[in-house]
Amino acid sequence: MHKKHPAQQPDRHIDTLQADQPCTAAATPRPTSASTGRPGRQPARQGRISTRWSDTTIGGEPRIHIDFSGAGCTSCPAKETCTTAAYRVLTLLPREEHELLRQRRAQQQTDQWKERYHTRAGVEGSISQAVRRTSTRRTRYRSLAKTSLAQVLTAAALNLYRLDAWWTGTPLGTTRVSHYEQLVLSHAA
Repeated sequence: MHKKHPAQQPDRHIDTLQADQPCTAAATPRPTSASTGRPGRQPARQGRISTRWSDTTIGGEPRIHIDFSGAGCTSCPAKETCTTAAYRVLTLLPREEHELLRQRRAQQQTDQWKERYHTRAGVEGSISQAVRRTSTRRTRYRSLAKTSLAQVLTAAALNLYRLDAWWTGTPLGTTRVSHYEQLVLSHAA
């Protein structure tokens, strides 16, 4: 089954998309040559010319692979912001997917989208609480009736947790901080 890119999902699908990375933001798929139907050598940042464009597939998905010459990259003043490798390589989505992805990223900045996502964030918080408190990812029972009963009892238990927190004035939980972030924060202080 062909899995769709997140940007190709129906409009009712509310999910965040990663922002363009600084190096790839300027490297959008270029117009194709009228004679070959394929992109030709195109300038990158700082006016460097790509040495090769090729169509490839990654995980069964079509991609455009672009190489830049190592000689051009070593003398480039923007190399430190562009790549840490010997030369720059880009892997881009096909034009249609790229344009759709840019459109969806622009939609994420609107107030209407943020309001819709706010609802999803609440649901995600409830699921996270259920998984952490009651281990709902796996059931102890084998029949559908017993599993359904376990889900109803889990939901009731979560409601009791929330009522107890409300009655006792326990503050809402904060976003968890990873061990790495805790380490960085402790060294920064």
